[in-house]
Amino acid sequence: MACDDTEIPPRPYGCVHVRTGTCVPSKDVTEVDDETEIGYPVYWVGGEINGLEFSSLESTDGSTPRGRSVTFDYGAEPCDVGFGDEGCSIPLTITTMPYCEVPFRYGGEGWRKSEFRGAKRYDYSSQIILETGSVVVQIQATNRANSGLAAEALFRLSTSGGTRLEDLLPPPEQVDCFPPSAAD
Repeated sequence: MACDDTEIPPRPYGCVHVRTGTCVPSKDVTEVDDETEIGYPVYWVGGEINGLEFSSLESTDGSTPRGRSVTFDYGAEPCDVGFGDEGCSIPLTITTMPYCEVPFRYGGEGWRKSEFRGAKRYDYSSQIILETGSVVVQIQATNRANSGLAAEALFRLSTSGGTRLEDLLPPPEQVDCFPPSAAD
């Protein structure tokens, strides 16, 4: 199923294509106040990078198997996102999720690990994973150049002002995802 204006009224930043095959209106980025609204820091690259404009925002609340996350899509317009032979791949996505809620494995065979702007970085093809603070930022692009540029330009979203590119990202925190239970 593809997103188009006949299914949903016009939105400020296009359509959010939820991977279940349905479309929901995207939220205005000013409605995502990272720490206040969702409880963890969120990272993005602003309104445009390397000619790819910010096109949609998807926020999940944890009610899906993907857990809680915030995803910014770049260059999806006029891309008609679809499944299988329909549509095209979104040129760049940046997803922030709490460290303990990452629904996939990374860092194994084939991944390159390094320090990057104070964070831990894992590279595989055109995908970059950054562990910073209490979150994981996943950058996926259709080519390595765009994922690398996005990693360099990444900054924390703050709707309360003071948002700017910092030289360093917070180092990853030691997070115990499975704390001992009272019965232990």
